[in-house]
This record gives sequence, structure tokens and C-alpha cells, in this order.
Amino acid sequence: MTDQFAMDLKDTIFGEKGLNPDLLIHLAPYLTEPLLSRAISIAYAVSDPYQRALILLALAESAHLSDAGKKALVDAAREAEHEISSQPERIKVLKKILLLTASQDRISVQAELVQEEKWELMLKGISNSVDDFKGGGWTHYTPKAEQKGHPPPTMRKDEADGCKPLASKDDGIGMSLAEQIAAMGEEERNDLVRVALTRLQTRTVNTGFAPSQQADKPLDPQTPLEPGQTYCFWLDIGRPTLKSIETAPATIPDYVPPKARLMVAIFPFDGEIEITEGADVGELELQDDGTARVLHQPDPSMRAVSDVDILNRRLLFPVKSPAQEGTFRLRCNIYYEQILIQSRLVRAIVANNGLQKEGALRSEVDYALSHTLWADHLRGFAPHRLSILLNSNGDGTHTLSFFGAKEQEPIFKNSAVIPATELKNLAENARKALWKASWGEEKPWKEGEGQTYRYLDRFSDENLSLKRLEEDLISLARRGYLLYDAIIGKFIKTHSKTNELARLMLNPGMVQIAIRDSPTQILPAALIYDYPLDTKAGSYKLCEAFSAALRSNSPLYKAPCFNGLCPHSKRDEKGNPDGYVCPSGFWGFRHILGFPTSVPDESASEIVMDDGPHMVVCVATNLDRLDGHMRALREIRTDISWHYSDKRLEIINNLKSPKSHLIYFYCHGGVSANNIPYLQVGDGKGNDFIDGSNLNAFNIEWIEPKPLVFINGCHTTALDPEMAINLVADFVRSGSAGVIGTETTIFEPLACSFAETCLGHFLKDKSSIGDAIRMARLKLLKEYNPLGLVYTPFVLPDLHVKDNG
Repeated sequence: MTDQFAMDLKDTIFGEKGLNPDLLIHLAPYLTEPLLSRAISIAYAVSDPYQRALILLALAESAHLSDAGKKALVDAAREAEHEISSQPERIKVLKKILLLTASQDRISVQAELVQEEKWELMLKGISNSVDDFKGGGWTHYTPKAEQKGHPPPTMRKDEADGCKPLASKDDGIGMSLAEQIAAMGEEERNDLVRVALTRLQTRTVNTGFAPSQQADKPLDPQTPLEPGQTYCFWLDIGRPTLKSIETAPATIPDYVPPKARLMVAIFPFDGEIEITEGADVGELELQDDGTARVLHQPDPSMRAVSDVDILNRRLLFPVKSPAQEGTFRLRCNIYYEQILIQSRLVRAIVANNGLQKEGALRSEVDYALSHTLWADHLRGFAPHRLSILLNSNGDGTHTLSFFGAKEQEPIFKNSAVIPATELKNLAENARKALWKASWGEEKPWKEGEGQTYRYLDRFSDENLSLKRLEEDLISLARRGYLLYDAIIGKFIKTHSKTNELARLMLNPGMVQIAIRDSPTQILPAALIYDYPLDTKAGSYKLCEAFSAALRSNSPLYKAPCFNGLCPHSKRDEKGNPDGYVCPSGFWGFRHILGFPTSVPDESASEIVMDDGPHMVVCVATNLDRLDGHMRALREIRTDISWHYSDKRLEIINNLKSPKSHLIYFYCHGGVSANNIPYLQVGDGKGNDFIDGSNLNAFNIEWIEPKPLVFINGCHTTALDPEMAINLVADFVRSGSAGVIGTETTIFEPLACSFAETCLGHFLKDKSSIGDAIRMARLKLLKEYNPLGLVYTPFVLPDLHVKDNG
């Protein structure tokens, strides 16, 4: 095929107004990931059920789909078939469904097809012809999944109806559209696919700027803003628009269902693009066709549009450019149920001359929640209480963007800019309190220096155990409150805002701490202490309500203190801190926390198990409690499939298992001379190291299911969370559902106790991982040990397992 023909074909396809989604039927045989997933997203958004069903079925024939993926598309096509009003179209879809239906579901499809054709023939007066579809006459409906070595599907005659020939056999005339696409070179066809998917995709987020008095007249992306002028920053959702300033158009993920309400908030940077307080949050509702309609404009008084429809589909945020020239920023975040799903960094050049400049206005997604949540599950998902985004600004500072809400309370929205060195010092000071609680010194643990685990045993005297716990809780609370105060002090201008945040966070809830792929800082949110505290006071008392709960037979999660009813969560009658410390003041004990990372690939929030959990267990053999710990883990469920090894290459081979649900490392860890974090397995005498590069070198990629990785690295040296996050990101990029790690060095008794409790809740009780971690923390606390706070879940807190059937 000539280059000219390829260009003519693309001009013919794209030159028509409104690209027809039916093109996906012809492109389906050539789609691989990630383009296949994009095509599936587009197919689900097609409004016409007949067209949607045919496209879904064409995509279901892809050789790159798992059996579960194929079945999901066929099931969706069956749902679409029930919406089709035309009987001939319904019959046509049913016949195609039958070709792709597994044996156990074929009977119901056959019965439905017999009934439909019976009615059609009766309407024609030929009711006695239905015998052709009974008994053994179904052999020609062999599912494609049962045929071996069949080639990519060719276009059937009924599919080609309406596809006019465009060129000759030599030059394309007389060839159907599908034949012409097949005749294209691979590079040309891939280019065609990419352009087609971009033009067809719905749920695309479009952004830009417009003059404040002509809000429906968007500026060209190459047009700078003028200094000191008012503008509208706008956002809509639908198909890509020509004047959108998105550098790489991104879509609202599939896990957000139609009719979902999305909150959009913009955040300023000090001294840069100004926003209008009170007109910085808008609300959209996703529609079935992939667009969104406005439920609440950020500025209800905005009327500077000649096209009224703009107000119904596009959010308009009043902003003002700085008086001086330069490049300036704002941040735009999209939330679903207070969960941050996308964050954009918006940049605008401000210039007096008005000359066009490439990239003068641009918006780039720098955080995207990667987890694909099942839509039905997410509809019943408890909204998050608060979302915090931690972003480096590239100038030695970090921005913390806060967004939260609960029923009948106003939205809490604010942001803080904090120097990176200050945040690092605060985080290190909080972690030093963990070090002191764990091995008695505020310096890193080192092998051979005689630092021992302080919580190895309970004292025989209950009062001594309580005294040790009280001392450590007071030390942790001092550091945790300093961390909290420093953060809120950056954006709280009045005490009313402080109280507003305190009210929002008083009752237990889910909290998302969103972190980017390779952050320079990790916020130790579990250590945040937010009850009023005089950090310079000479003496403190332990909350008497907590002490009573500690000695009772009831679990701590039921205690009043951990359900928003601590008597010391507020100031005394004079407005002063009352001198008490309660562990319910720590976010890690009161809330369900998750630190989901932003990575390109997607992973599931539901780990489906067909025949019980499959565990890959990777161990170091020189750990004293290894045998007992392994027995305890195996006893969590009787149906665990166990893949155990202490040999490096065997472990790497086990990691490639396509059926892993949980990957558990019980080993050592460290950092190489090149600052590369690693995990050490085996007997500890050799170089049995596993680092993130091994995952790529050995082509380790988890497609389905997506396993949870739990790293219990005992006696790990010189590995702080900021280094460990690189290892976490490598596991997530390989397709894991998330990673559990630790804030500090841990010892075997803590590692065993925490993992056994946490995984018991996660695998046996099917609790979400966030809830399982909180329950494990509280169980340790019930045993007079506060060190469950060291564990950090780099995962959406609602991740859970599901037994299929």
C-alpha cells in the first residue's frame, strides 16, 4: 500500500464530521495494551446499545484478553442486547454472543435466541421453521475460544454492509474498509489507531483559559496571558476539544460510574496565578455518554457567555494573572467521594507583547490514581474523610493540598507550601520517637551495636507495662503534634479553620495521602497527633478512658476514644490543652490510611481468588522465628496455596507466577553503595539480593490477579521511607495492587505479630487492607505496644480479597 493511499484513507476516515465508533470493530484485531483498554473504555460509553454490543463483541475476540476479560465484555454485550428494541438487531447480536460464550452459559443464550427467532418467524407467518434451531443443530455455533489457531477475524459480509469500497485491489479500489486497514503497514496502522482512539475517547478532561468577559471564547494554547488581567480557567469532560491546553489528554477512569459526582478544586501557589476564595470548587455529574454536566458553578454569578450551554457543561473558575511577566502556575484536582483521582499542574506564560509562543498555556497530569475499582463495588464505597496530595514544586518546597468533607459539613479545602528541609526535619523527628520507643535511642539502628527491642516481652507487673507505654505515647504525641501544627500552621489563618479541620477529622474515616511516583518526601501521616497538646509541658497524664479500655475485655476499635468520643480531644473549659495524651489522637490509630502511588499502569482494588489464596513467600533463613511464623501464616486459611523459597533465582521464578494473590517477604533489607534499596533472602551470608531492577530484567509483570506485596524487612539498615518508595514504585509498576512497607527498622516479634494479625483480617475476614492494618495496630496497642504505627500501606485503603463463588 502506498503512503499516499494511507494518507487518503486516514483523510477519508477522519475527514467526516463525527468519527463513527464502529471503526473500533475493524481496528479490534490489531489492538494491544494499553490501546485495547482505551478502546474498551470507549465501547462502554457508546450510547446506542446495538452499536455498543457489536463493538464489545469485536473487542472480546482479542487474543490479548484473559478469559475473565473476554467474559466481562460478552456479559456487557448481553446487557446491551436487552436494551435493543429492534428484533432483527437483537437476533444478530445474540448469534455473535453465542460464538463467544463459554459452555456453561450457552444454554441460556441458545434458549433466548430460539425464542427471538421463533417470534420473528411467527411475525412472518413461518413459525414451523424454528426446528432448524433445536436439538443437535447447534454444531456450527462453536465458540471461537474452543477453536485452535484461528486467524484474526475477517470481516463478515453483514459487517461490511454500508462500508463503501474506496480503492482498487492494487490501489485500494474495491477493497472494504477492513481490508484496507489490514493492508496498511504496521506503523501506519498504529498511527491510525492512536489518532482514532484519541478522537473517539469520551470522558476526556479538557482545560484552558478564556477572557473573563468572554468565557465561551477559549484562548489558543499558544496565546500568553496578559499581566494583571482577569480570566476564567475552565474545565469540561467529553471528547477532546481543539483549544484544550492538556499536553496529553487524560480521561476520567472507568471505575468512576455514570451519574457519579466529581468535585473539581483549584489551588494557588504563593505569588502566582490568583484564585478567588469561595469560587474555587465546582461540581460535575458524569453522564452515560461520557460527558459531564455542571451541578454547581464555582462562581454562580458567572454570566459572561453568549452560549448558555457552556454553563451547563463547563466549569468556569475566575482567576487573575500576576502583574509581572514570567511563567506561573495553579493546581487543579478532581475528586470522587473525596478521593483524589487526578491532579494537574497548570502553567501559563504571562507576557506584555501578546506574541504567540509554543506551549504558552499548558496543563499536565502529574498524579493519577492508578487503581481500577469495580464500579459496582465503588458505588457502595465509603467516601474518604480527607485527601492530601504531597507534591514537590521543584524549587525546594512542597505543596500539601487538602480536600475533605463529611455529611452536613462544609467542604474543607486548603493548601500549604512547606520547605522541603523543614518537612524532612519534622518527619525525621517524628520517626526518632519511633526509634526511641523501639530500641531506646534516637539514632538509626545498626547491626552489632547492642540495640535491643524494648517491646520483646510484657512486664509481669501490669503497671510497669502501662508506664512504658505511657512514656512512649507521650514522646510520640509531642513529635506528632509538632508535625501536625507545622503543617496546618502554613495554611490556617484563623482558629476557625483549625477547628473546622478538627471537626472533620474527629470521627474515624478513610484518609488518602496521595504521593507521586518518585517523591522526595513521605509524610508520616500515621504519626500525626491532632488533639490539643502543650508540647512544653513538664508532665502529662494518660487518658483514663483509654486506660479503662486497655484493661477491659473489649477490643479497642469499639472503645469510645477511637470513635470520636475521647474526653481529651478538645480543650478544657478555659480553652487550654488539658494535659492528657490519648493514642486515639494519632491518625494511624483513629483513621484508615492509604498512600496510593501514581503510576502509568492500572491495578485492581479487588483481588479475586478462584480457589483460595495463592501466596508467594520469600524468606531469609537466619531469622529466629521463621518456622513458627510460617506455621501461623499457613493456618490463617486451610486453602492457602503455598509457594515458598529462600533461594534468589527460585524466588524470582515464583514472582512470575500468574496466579499470585499475596507476595510476602520475610527477610532483611538494605541499601547498596549506589543507594539502591534491596531485599536480602537466603542465609544472609551471600549476595542473595533482590532489587527493583530485577523485576524489569526478568520481565515480571502481574496482569490478573494483581497481588498485594507485603515487605516485612527485619533488621533493615539505612533504609528510610524516601529510599524505600523507589522499591515500592518498582513493584507497583510491575502490576501489584500495592505494597505494605515500614517507616523504620523492625524486629522479628513485631514483624510476626503484625503480619499474622493483619493478614488474618485481610485473607480470612476479607477486611480491606486499610482496616486490616488499623486492626493490627490496635491489637498491638491492646498488648501495650504502640509500634504498629511503623507500617505504611502504599495502596488504596479499600483493597480487599474476594472468593469467587
